[in-house]
This record gives sequence, structure tokens and C-alpha cells, in this order.
Amino acid sequence: MRATRIASRAVPALAGAVLLALTVPVVAGVPIWGTGLLLAGIAYLALLWWLPWLWLWVLPLVTVALDLTPWTGWFLFSELDWFFLLTLCGSAMFGRYAKIRESAVWMTPDRWLLLAYLLLLFVAGPALPSLWQAPAVPAEDPYLTAGYGYKVLRGVAWGVLLAPLWLSLASAGHETARRHLLGGLCTAGLVLLLIVLWERGVLLQLSQAKPGLAGTALLDFSSSYRVTGLFSDMHTGGEVIDAVIVLLLAAALHAVITVRSPLMRTAGIAATAGLLYVTLVGFTRSTYASVALLLAAYPAWLLLAQRQRLGLSLASVMLASAAVPCALLAAYRLLGFLDAPGGLDAPSVLGAPGLWVFLVLPVLALLAGPVRSWPAGPWVLALLVLLVMPALLQVAGVIDDVGTAGTLAAIAAAVAALLSMQRLFVAAAGAPFVDRALVLLALLLVPASMATALVASQMDARMASVDRDYGTRLQHWRDVVSASDAPLGNIAGNGVGRFPLHYAEAWPLRRAKLATFTVVAAEDRHVLRLQGGRDLTVGQRIAVDSDALVLGLTLRGEPGSRLLVSLCQRNILDTGRRDRACSFAAVRPSTGEGNSRRVLRLPVPEGRLDAAGRPLLLGLRNMGAGSELDVWGLQALSGSGASVRNGNFAQGMQHWFFYTDLAHLPYHVKNLWLQAWFDTGWLGLLLLTGLVGVGLWRAHGAASRRPEEQFFMLGVLVVGILGLFGSPLDSARVSWLFYFFLAAVLLAPPAAGKDIQTAGDRE
Repeated sequence: MRATRIASRAVPALAGAVLLALTVPVVAGVPIWGTGLLLAGIAYLALLWWLPWLWLWVLPLVTVALDLTPWTGWFLFSELDWFFLLTLCGSAMFGRYAKIRESAVWMTPDRWLLLAYLLLLFVAGPALPSLWQAPAVPAEDPYLTAGYGYKVLRGVAWGVLLAPLWLSLASAGHETARRHLLGGLCTAGLVLLLIVLWERGVLLQLSQAKPGLAGTALLDFSSSYRVTGLFSDMHTGGEVIDAVIVLLLAAALHAVITVRSPLMRTAGIAATAGLLYVTLVGFTRSTYASVALLLAAYPAWLLLAQRQRLGLSLASVMLASAAVPCALLAAYRLLGFLDAPGGLDAPSVLGAPGLWVFLVLPVLALLAGPVRSWPAGPWVLALLVLLVMPALLQVAGVIDDVGTAGTLAAIAAAVAALLSMQRLFVAAAGAPFVDRALVLLALLLVPASMATALVASQMDARMASVDRDYGTRLQHWRDVVSASDAPLGNIAGNGVGRFPLHYAEAWPLRRAKLATFTVVAAEDRHVLRLQGGRDLTVGQRIAVDSDALVLGLTLRGEPGSRLLVSLCQRNILDTGRRDRACSFAAVRPSTGEGNSRRVLRLPVPEGRLDAAGRPLLLGLRNMGAGSELDVWGLQALSGSGASVRNGNFAQGMQHWFFYTDLAHLPYHVKNLWLQAWFDTGWLGLLLLTGLVGVGLWRAHGAASRRPEEQFFMLGVLVVGILGLFGSPLDSARVSWLFYFFLAAVLLAPPAAGKDIQTAGDRE
């Protein structure tokens, strides 16, 4: 027995030490920041030994605020892996996995289900040699390499392996563990808000003492620019920031609704408000819908768990839960009906009569709250559906939204909102005054702000293109099914991370229309070969201290090739923003045996010479469709105050990264559940669906003992809803949170009789 205990500590500790020793030289080789990452890792490991809960703060912050890939070009292995490996290996070395051995011995059916799904994922993943090769920087499109499967799978591994550490912390002190968990997630939400404010230029204007311009940038809901945060995984589109918003927002709502600590509640309120703002300026329709669903589903789940104690009927719970979506629909239709869709632009929205008509409704609902006997019964639910149906049909474009039809639909939606909000105030009648004030504030501000963004010109245009975009997406899903090796008999899948390669092989003509790149050997040196096409830029982030970048180029190309060199002020995606700041130069290379040598002068875009400004990107793009162009070298000439790293491509794509602003479908399935089917087949789809269902059932049963499990599973569920039109789990920055939340519920010990509550909950 003693030997078993010693082995249970020694084996994980040895494995952690060996893996960490293998990782150190890889991290030391990270360009620019290798030494800094090693020093930060040493400090973090030392603090983790002293503070076992520290990872609950560090990992969410690293997820949203540390992404060096645009500078390093390290796409498959990055600083994210480093901090997760430090956490897992350090915990193993410190004996923290040994402490949970006893609880992990007993395999319940849901644990077997999770194990089966994980085995299927990794069997369908890349070959083991590619996992060891993953830290290398590919010399070609990494989506078409075996290592891409590693990039997709690593988030699953990180999340599942962290779940036992969380359960160990919770068993040692649930109150302390939950406080640190919520603190880390809410802080990450606030940091994400700051990053988005920087990205939209708000912080830049404030740093230059221009509050007026900062306010304009803050309330600009008409720009075509979509925020991405620092998430480099969005260089080919995707829903990374959207899924992170949903998962962090679930935690922030939990802090607001269920925690009584004033400090934690304040952090939750701030994080909720910040994440809602980030949602609004993302201009993503599926994210708007997912966030609205989350705002409705969380109160609904809490009311269902407490309805017997509160004396509420099921119909009353459903009515109260509909308050936020009904209020949002009413605000949207009132603003659209009274103020003409597309005609509003914040901050002028404050003078819109439709807004003020809506703001009266929550106050009336609060005043009607004491009338507890009205309304009640299932018939009121039927009435509610009838009231909102015309407005929903107008939003869907089925019926006209102007004239008498628009008037009646707006009035009916307002009545439905009043009805549902009144039931919510009835349900909250026994709550403290602060809670009821927060409910009123939420009903006033959340629907009004979301409706304002919806009627602004950018989102109004996005809503108008729903039919066209859905048709495009539906055709893409058909193409995904066709790209499978066995569309009907796809039992175990095509392999995790294999979709981009399968798509390229199934639709070679479509893929050929897209630009590609690779670093090849030519005449005893390396050159960057750019295949001409649409919408692909190979770029490097660069600092320029003068007013222009003077660039020397050596290149050779086929007839029809043309190199577009750009110097742009941009973050990750550039989807045609109005405030784009770029300078361009086009070069036609020599088509003979010799190379062309060119000198280009690219003026630095105005407004970037400030530390708070967006980074500069030096971009290379072959504009000649179907042609090949070789870049033999480029360097910044004297007087530029700049330096081009790896300009001779001797280190492959190190320091270089690529961006596709519009052509995203060849890289993503754009449906989480269809992706699960493509990667792991019918078996994997069935297992994943079963895991989510079991997790929801377990979380509902443990609501009083482990209340955080509610927001865990709501986050998972709403990411699944968001995933109906996206592939958020392509990114490890999303998938680790998704699988951490899911595994923390499934691996939790069966319910004991005694409730586990925090001191804050008892106050």
C-alpha cells in the first residue's frame, strides 16, 4: 500500500519533470521573447508551488491577453502551450494529482463516456510523430499539415487535465476555490474589454487627451470593422472571440446573480457590462443570439431550481425567463418602427423616441410587480407567443415591417415584454433591494444597448443579408459532407484537424483560386513562393521609427504575377474598415532567368506613431491569379529606422504570418456539430451530444452543492448553440475552457447529502 502511494506520487512527478525538460529548449527558441518566457515560467512555477490556485487567474489571462504568434510566426506551438504545460507539469511534480487518486479510481458511467470520447478523439488525431514535430514552424500553410491536428487537440487535453486540479482545490476549500475561479474569469473579461477598446482606438484617443473622439469611437456601431482581440487564430476568420465572450459571460453572470460578496459582485457586474459591449461591437449575428439566449437561460435555470421554494408555477418560470429576449425584441421593433431601421447612429440614439418608449416598460413592470395573481397559467404563455410572433416574422423578413403591420407588431412586442418582465419582478419579490435594482438596471440597459447596435447601419446591413449568407453556409455544409471519405458510413470520422486538407483535395479548383504560400529551396537558398489568388497576405509586424519604410526587394515571377507590398495599421482581420490606414506599392517582377531588384518607399500611415496605436504590418501578396512569384529576399534600407526579420526566409516562416480577410470557408467547417461528425464520425457526434446532455443533468442535480456547475454547463450549451453557425473549437483558447467546464462537471464526485455553499451565499 505504501509502495502504491509512493508510485502514485513519483510517476506523475517524473513524467511532469521529463515533459517540462523537453519543453524548455523549445521555448528558449521562441523568437524575440524566448528568454522572457523562460523567466516568466520560472517565476510562475515558483508561485504555483506556493499558491496552488494561481492557475485559475493566470490561464484565463494568458488566454485573452498573450498571443505572440503574429510576431513569431509560431502557429502550432506557442506561449499558450508553455503556460499550460507549466501548470500541468508543475502540479504533477508538486504531487497534486496524487491527492485526487482515490476519487479518480471509481469509474462512473459518465466518466466512461468521457474516456471513450477522448480515446476516439486522439485515435482520430494526428500520428504520434507529428505531436513531437508540432513545435516546428511549417514552411507552408499549416492547415494542410499533420501538425494541425495537434493544434486542435491540445485544447481538449489541457481542459480535461485541468479539471481534476479544480476538483482538488474545490474539495479542499470550495469557497476559496470558487472565489479564485470567478476572480480569474471576470478579470479576463475585463482585460478583453480593454483590448477591444485599444483595438477600436478608444484608448488611443484617451491617451491623446481627446475625450470627444474617444466617445465617438466607443459608440460607433456603424463601422464595418469586426473586433478580434489579440486572438491570432482569427487570421482565417472563425468564432474565437465570440466563444470566449460566451464562456466568460457565463462566469460573470454567476458572480452577479449567485455571489453575495460585494467585491466579487462588482467585478461580475463590470465584466458583464464589458463583455456585452464587446459583443455589440463584434457585429456577429450568431453571437448576438447566443448572448441573448444565455441572458435568458441562466435566470431560467436558477428559477427552475428554486421554483418550489419561491412558490412559482412552471408557467411563471417560463414567463419570467422570457423577460430579456422579449425586452430585446420590443426594443428592437420600437427603435426600428419609430426611428427607421438603418437611420440611427449612436450617440444620436439618445434622442430617439423609440428608445424612450421602451425605457418606460421595465419601470411599469416593476410597479406592477406586487400584482402577484396576474398573470398566471399556461394560457399566458400562449398569449405571449401570439404577441411576439408578428415581430419575429418581421425580423425574419416574412412579413412587412412598415405601416400598420409594423405598428401592431411593435405594440404587441411591447405588451409581451411588459408581461414577461412583470413576472420576473414577481419572482424576484423576495430578493434583497440591491438584487431587484440590478434586475431593473439590466432590463433597462441590456435590451436598449443591443437594439441600438441592431438598428445601426452596420448590423442592419448584416441582418439584411441573412438569407444570402445562410444559402452560402448551407452550400458549404453540403461541400463538407461531400469532402468526407465516407459521407453516409462515416462511423469513426476522417481525423481531427483534417478538414482543410480534405477540402483542398475534394475541391482542388476552388482551392486553387485561393492564394497559397510555401518556403522552397532554390539555388542553395530559401525563397518565399507566393501562388497568386484572392485574399491571402503573408505579413510581418514591424516597427518603423521614421515617416517611411524604404524596402529593398529581390524577386522573380511568372508572366502575369504582380507583387503588392503593403504597410498597414491593422490588428488581425481587415474586412474593409473605413478607417483603414495603409500605403501600397505594386511591383512586376522579371520573368526571365534573372532576379528583379526593386527599391520601394512606403509612407507610414498617419496616426500610428503612438505606443497605443495598432501595430504595423508589412504585407506581401501576389495579385496575379494562377501565377507563381518568388520573393528571394527583402530588407529595410538605411534611413527607415526599421528591421525586417528573417527577410531571406532561411528560418522558413519564422516571424512571418498569413492572413485571409474574407475567404474563410476552406479553413473551417462552420458548424461545431458537423465538425464533430466530420472529425470523429457518427460515433463521436453521439458521444459529444451524450456528454453535454449528461453534464446538464448532473449540473442541475448539483445546483445547491456545486453552484458553479450551472454556469459551466450553460457556457458549454451556449457555445454549442453558437456552434450551429461556426467552429469555435478550432482554437485551443476556446476548447480548453469548453472541455474544462464539461470535464469539471463529469469528473465531479457523486452528490453527497450535504450542500456545499460559500460564506458569501449564506449572507
